[in-house]
Parts: sequence; structure tokens; C-alpha cells
Amino acid sequence: MERRRHAGTPDVFQLYLGLDPIIAGMKTYNSFGPGRAPEQTPWDIQFGMFSQVLPFWTVRIEPVWVQIEQSTWVRNVLPGLGYDRLRLLEMTFPPPLPDHTSAASQFDKAKRALDERRYGDCIQECRGLLNMWEKQHSATGKQRIAEIVATDRGWAQDDIRRQLLDVLWREIGDVANAPHHPEGDVSAELFDSRDARLLLILTAALSEYVGGF
Repeated sequence: MERRRHAGTPDVFQLYLGLDPIIAGMKTYNSFGPGRAPEQTPWDIQFGMFSQVLPFWTVRIEPVWVQIEQSTWVRNVLPGLGYDRLRLLEMTFPPPLPDHTSAASQFDKAKRALDERRYGDCIQECRGLLNMWEKQHSATGKQRIAEIVATDRGWAQDDIRRQLLDVLWREIGDVANAPHHPEGDVSAELFDSRDARLLLILTAALSEYVGGF
């Protein structure tokens, strides 16, 4: 519906409501009143009243055309559909990476794990994405990926972006490694949907950020 609205005129959103009705008549038996005897039925009156439903085979209601001003749709309809709480972000992922077909398919695995409530698996897949980027850019413990990106983009030594990327990468990596090492201080059972979603979004954003050089 949103695609159709964007493709239409800017002032009025026109759509139609199609109705598929079911109409039936109902005949009731074993009922009687003054001067009227009950009809003959297969069931004795002692069993009480009963009804027979008689559906009509051919029923048609013409489509109802509706015109809604764009401002009314945006202000009154979309919030009820959750559009005031949900935003879609598009992430750009590169073609094949070392030992993997693409970062996008790796991200899809993490997203599928989140949808299936396998939160520890989702975070482990995020760890796989981070490892792919480190391998792609030949990052090591001595030359971290933040330094490689900074050198490529010509950042000064005191550029705040160096520290931002380095801290984010290391902290996300530490959390993403936790489910992979259950003998550590952090158990995978502690992660819930909010934790997994946060890690997934941050990992996706970092993937796009470091994938463009």
C-alpha cells in the first residue's frame, strides 16, 4: 500500500476496498405461536427449536473506492501500522570475501538466527562477520583494523574517528566472542533479543563502514 501511495498523485491517495460477503437465510423450526401450529420436521418438538441455514450462492458487492489525503494517511493511518516506531535501514555489503561467498549472506545467517530466537548463534555469526573483515584487510593484533582504515582514509593521528572505530570494534568483538567461549565469565544464556539485535545492527553498520575502502 505504501508503494502504491508513493506511485500515485502527491495530493490524494486513492484505493479501493474489496468486499467478499457471505449472506444466508435462516429458517427456524419447532417454534409456534397463537393460531399457528409448528411445521412438520424430522425432529420432535421435545428437542426444542432448531434452524436451517440457507446460503446464497451468488452474492456481489461492488468495490468501495476510498480517497485519503496524504497528510491524513501519514498522520492517522501509518502510526496505527507501526510506522512511527519502525525504520528500515539499507546496508551495503561487498561481493565475495575471503573464505566466504559474501558478507551479505553472512549477515542473513545472523538475522535468521535472531528471528528464530537463537540469540547466542546470532552473536556468533556477528563474530564471523568481524573476522571476515579483519582477514579481508589483513588486520592483526599489532595492526588493528582501525589503524588500517585510518591510514587508508588519511586520518590524522589524533583524529577522534580512530578511537571511535577502535573502541567499537574491540568492544563488539569481545561481546561477540562470549558465546563462542562459554567457559568464560559471560554465558551465552545471558543474551536476550535486545542484546542480539544491538550486536547485529552495530556489526552491520561497521561492515558497511569498513567495506567501502
